[in-house]
Amino acid sequence: MNTPPPTKPYLCVCVCTRQRPLMLSDLLDSYLDLTLPNNLQLSMEVIENDTHPYSKEVAISKPKVTNKLIDYHLETRLGIPYARNRCIQVARNKGATHIAFVDDDETFSLNWLVNIWDYYRSCTNSTAVQGKVIPIFPDNTPNYMKQFFQPKEKSTGDTLHMCATNNVLVPLPFIVESSLTFDESSPLSMGEDSKFFREAKDKGLNLLYCSEALVYEKIPNSRANVLWLSKRYFNIGVSLSNHEQTNESPPSIYLIKSVLAITGRSCKSALQLLFGKKEKSLKTWLKACGRAGKLYGTLGLKAEPYKNIQGH
Repeated sequence: MNTPPPTKPYLCVCVCTRQRPLMLSDLLDSYLDLTLPNNLQLSMEVIENDTHPYSKEVAISKPKVTNKLIDYHLETRLGIPYARNRCIQVARNKGATHIAFVDDDETFSLNWLVNIWDYYRSCTNSTAVQGKVIPIFPDNTPNYMKQFFQPKEKSTGDTLHMCATNNVLVPLPFIVESSLTFDESSPLSMGEDSKFFREAKDKGLNLLYCSEALVYEKIPNSRANVLWLSKRYFNIGVSLSNHEQTNESPPSIYLIKSVLAITGRSCKSALQLLFGKKEKSLKTWLKACGRAGKLYGTLGLKAEPYKNIQGH
């Protein structure tokens, strides 16, 4: 049975989660506090990516608000691309006109929805709007560490070459008509969202930035450290290699250049640390980790960061 078209725009806000009920609860609370724009139908779709509904109780126990619906869905195929494609399926089944993606470790600012929707309405129909993510750190986080979580400064109206699914609104008809899906070939790796939006841009979707559409990301102590950042930059390097074909020809030359670059940056980082330049040392070290990830990916290997559960 086909869902009848909505009488007004309908936005499905989707979050994919896996065994992080406390973070999810905070996100849903902030959703229920949102200021609403006029003439917009709204629902929050919780897609749990696990074999058991660990977070179902959190989702269904929230207060029932007529114009701020919360629905829960379980996607048992493990991998974030499966969960995000399930988001698209759910939104289509509900007859939504638009879909938004956020992360389960985020919370909305009060005016997030009003600001991102008003800006979207000022654009063409074939436009995705990426909002701003502001990191919130534990009190004991060193200042030099914070910069590695800060987004690059952009202004409302800036054109982007890709978006991320941490705060973005997309017209659903464009996704459907362009047959866009998140790549499920490596479901436990990362970078499928940037690939999705690069493909969308190639098919004619405008990617624009709105700095007033704010969400806040909680950075736990388990992430604000050198080990987590090193793994993150390494995995980003693997993802870039897998999705963007960064390998050069001939392979032997690329291998030698990569090993020399990794070794040189590692030595430089050690010297910078020795002379008390902690911030510069970390920057250099993370560049080495990224280059190592690219080499790892070029050799045909894959990282699977989403195999492990992070957060709480």
